Amino acid sequence: MCALAVAAAFVDVGCSLSFDVGPAVADGGGDSASQGDDSGGGTDTGGTPLNDAGDGGPDTSTPLGPPRYVSASVASPSGTHDMTVARPPGTQPGDLLLVSVYANNDTNTITPDPAAGWTVIANLPTSTCESNALWAYHIIGASDGSSYLFTGHDAPDQEALAIVAYRGADPAKPIGPTKMVTVGGNSASYTISLTTDVANELVVMMPVNDQGGSSANWTPPSGMLKRADNGSLAAFEETLATAGPTASRTATTSAADHCGAVEMVGVRPAPR
Repeated sequence: MCALAVAAAFVDVGCSLSFDVGPAVADGGGDSASQGDDSGGGTDTGGTPLNDAGDGGPDTSTPLGPPRYVSASVASPSGTHDMTVARPPGTQPGDLLLVSVYANNDTNTITPDPAAGWTVIANLPTSTCESNALWAYHIIGASDGSSYLFTGHDAPDQEALAIVAYRGADPAKPIGPTKMVTVGGNSASYTISLTTDVANELVVMMPVNDQGGSSANWTPPSGMLKRADNGSLAAFEETLATAGPTASRTATTSAADHCGAVEMVGVRPAPR
């Protein structure tokens, strides 16, 4: 059984618990490809150009396309309070970064470097699992360096971090609806759904599992593209052409342990 701590209120979790979190605020962008597995962390700065009426100006009769994937980076530090992960290659100021951080044997809150400007989406202490998970977003600024720092408190023996970068998110409000589900009972399946609030919203699913080890791997849900996989965590994406609920999406891990969690985030496209 997992114990979930949110805003100083503790809830026992038997097998699963879900709750919606209101939208956050910021900017971003990337390229949403077809279904498949592209977890190598390579750079893809392509994608469909902004809509153009062919008369020398933009076609404002239709919305811009969804945020486009740029690249990803992962890290697997061990036994340290300070966890760093590289800035994804090919990124530039204005791009949106989504980070997932997992720390085994750390029941305290993981904190981003306060100087880096990350906004926490969810920070889930799972004390029954003796682990912790963080999800956050950040808009790259002109002064960003080549890596980002996240701090734990118990020098965990297994850690994992992944950043996925996107271009073309709404600069005023890049993050739409979000939702988190905790998973227990040694389940290898992580299931979640989300109701998006605008057309062409990119949905990013980020599970973490308390098993540790880079030898594990994740199978993406049907209809979603894998963008990162670091054993203890992964990131998948899909674009919804119209606003509304997604079907349930289930990712599976090859090495399940007794508990974990999954976060789903809506990335809103830039307005026309």
